[in-house]
Amino acid sequence: MTWRPALSRSALLRHDPVREADLLIVPERIGWRPVFLINLPAGVVLLVLGRRVLENSRTEERVRLDPAGVAVLTVAMTAFTVPLIFGRDHGWPAWAWISLACGAALLVGFVRHESRARHPLLDLAAVRPEGVKPGLVACWIIMGCYTAFLFTLTLHLQSTLRFSPLQAGLAFVPYAVGFGTLSLTWNRYPRRLQNALPVMGPIMFATGAVLLVLLHRDQWHPYGSVPLLLLAGAGHAAGYSPLIARITSLVQPRLASAISALNSTGPTLAGVTAVAGLGSVYFAAPTSAEGLLRVVFAVAALLAIGTACATRVALLFNRLQE
Repeated sequence: MTWRPALSRSALLRHDPVREADLLIVPERIGWRPVFLINLPAGVVLLVLGRRVLENSRTEERVRLDPAGVAVLTVAMTAFTVPLIFGRDHGWPAWAWISLACGAALLVGFVRHESRARHPLLDLAAVRPEGVKPGLVACWIIMGCYTAFLFTLTLHLQSTLRFSPLQAGLAFVPYAVGFGTLSLTWNRYPRRLQNALPVMGPIMFATGAVLLVLLHRDQWHPYGSVPLLLLAGAGHAAGYSPLIARITSLVQPRLASAISALNSTGPTLAGVTAVAGLGSVYFAAPTSAEGLLRVVFAVAALLAIGTACATRVALLFNRLQE
């Protein structure tokens, strides 16, 4: 017999703290989704500011769209992500596995198409320089681990420790403070420390997350949890922000947009996959506390792989600076 919280449909949707937080007063008939309309005024402001502050660069080469690449990637992403989101709710039926297989095959097909296209949607030359591939993998791993950790810990706080959605959201404020502080200050650190951050980051993240769950999964102590969440959040930033900056510096300026696209799509797929995979580990445990413990140990193992990938990039930069 396995422990199951009151989740019969998508746990991501039904237990989203944003949806249920008391700060958001939204009529029930409308639901929680209109909260994302906040992106509209933010987007308008960025468009206006962008025209004023961004450098206007032009190129003689005419940029053309790759309709076939767009179509293949759209279908591939849909086929891959839909079963990961809804498959568990339906008991992982045959259609989910077929869709996953088709999505993976289409992603491979997309890569082959882009390698031959005259005007590719994604210029694969961006991933050829040494250090780019392991660096991207490290970034994707740390983002996937963050998503799974946030998902399962939020469920545990609400279902077992009886936190309200607002309390569960506020519990993560120290994590956000740690992440934001290091993200905004790392480029002011000594060069030697900057080079070490991508390797230190996953270790800090894993240490903070594991200790937090080991010490506070049964009873939450704010004074003990706050420094561990700060450590985990700072580790997340250290393992991500400096590394993606290093990766971008390895490619030609014209390929920066390709790195940006991979940095956007990769973490999305990593997050969905991590929630589906590690979420299943969590729900299969006899209790929420046991499930959370299993998840955090899996996260630590994945972050060890991320550390190894980041180490390869750090060693490359050390050679380049000699």
